[in-house]
Amino acid sequence: MLETAVSRLLSPEEAASIEFPELLQEALQIWQTLRGRQRFPSRDQLDPLVLRRLTTHIMLWEVREAPKGEEFVVLIAGERAVQNGGGRMRGKTLPSFHGDDYEEVWREFDAVRRTGNLHYCLRGAHWIRQPYLQFHRLLMPLGEGDTVTHLFSILDYDSAVSLTPMDSLMQI
Repeated sequence: MLETAVSRLLSPEEAASIEFPELLQEALQIWQTLRGRQRFPSRDQLDPLVLRRLTTHIMLWEVREAPKGEEFVVLIAGERAVQNGGGRMRGKTLPSFHGDDYEEVWREFDAVRRTGNLHYCLRGAHWIRQPYLQFHRLLMPLGEGDTVTHLFSILDYDSAVSLTPMDSLMQI
């Protein structure tokens, strides 16, 4: 079961008015700049040089036509995501990350795909068997016209609340 403290779909304007942790704020500013007057930026606009400070914390997901849960596939995962995810990430889908608990995360990803809005969450890192470690994630759409083709996420474990396993048990 996912331990989610915050899960919120945000318009670009709402997201711009929120003070996120530094890494998320920086990623949002880059996304907003690339977006310009478009609904959202395209995948081709992501420049690794502009993202270089963030690359260890990012994930890029491709949106495919596939059965539920299998439509979001990891293309790129930064070093921090790979370390926390237990190894190779490319080609993984939501069910391969979250197992039976993928439904809540799928709804968040699907909402971004359908609406073109952003999604912010703060939750426990259960998929790496560390639910006492909470992380921030900002999920942002990329695409062409009105079609979301990719999801760009920034994950911040460094600004998150880290409890010891004993503290986590004490809260139950």
